[in-house]
Amino acid sequence: MNKEKTLTILTIVLIISNFIDTFLTLKYIKFGPLDEGNPIMAQLLHGDGCLFAFVKIFFVTLFALYLWYRRNLKLAAISIYITSGFYVSLILWWILVILRI
Repeated sequence: MNKEKTLTILTIVLIISNFIDTFLTLKYIKFGPLDEGNPIMAQLLHGDGCLFAFVKIFFVTLFALYLWYRRNLKLAAISIYITSGFYVSLILWWILVILRI
């Protein structure tokens, strides 16, 4: 698989993982037994869940698309790898948490 296709797939994985993380955050943190670790997002989460979801989805998607647009730059490509890896790890963490609840 070439680099261009790999970066495109990883960008899509990043965006989808962010959607899943947003849904699970709302379900298990806003309306469930867990707490948000990010203090800025915790403030948004304690308010309106829709605003939290919009901000989280909008900014992460915007960032991911910007990185994909600039994917020919080495730093952007590395950032896509790191960020998508982080979000996949986060989803794996969610799976472990959900299985323990």
